[in-house]
Amino acid sequence: EGSKVTFTYRNFPIHSDADKFAVAALAAGKQGKFWEMHDILYADQALWSAVDDPLPFFDGYATQLSLNVEQLHADMDLPEVRAKILADQRGGTRARVLGTPTIFINGRPIPNPATPADLIAAIDKAAAG
Repeated sequence: EGSKVTFTYRNFPIHSDADKFAVAALAAGKQGKFWEMHDILYADQALWSAVDDPLPFFDGYATQLSLNVEQLHADMDLPEVRAKILADQRGGTRARVLGTPTIFINGRPIPNPATPADLIAAIDKAAAG
C-alpha cells in the first residue's frame, strides 16, 4: 500500500485583507469553489487589497467562477464562516503559528519550502520515517 498524505488548509488571517480573503474563499466553498476562489484571490491580491471595499472584485471573481453572487454575499455573513476562521486562528495560536504560510508535516512546523520540489522532498522525507 502506498503512502498517504493528508492536506489540511487552515485560515490564519493576520490583517484585515487576509480576513476578507478568508471570508470570501470560505463563502465560495459553500458553492464548491473554495480553491478556485482562493487561487484568484491570491493572484489578484494586489488589486483587491488596494481598495477599501473589495466586494466588487469578489463579485467579479464569483461571476468568473459561475457562482451565485447573492448566495456568496449571504454566505459571507454566516456565523459559521466567522466561527471557522476564529477556530482556525485559535488552533494556529496554540500551534505557535507566527505568520503565513506555515506548513506542518506530521504535526511539526517546517521551514517554508522555496519550490514545490522542496515541499515534495519534505513530504517524502517525513513519509520515509
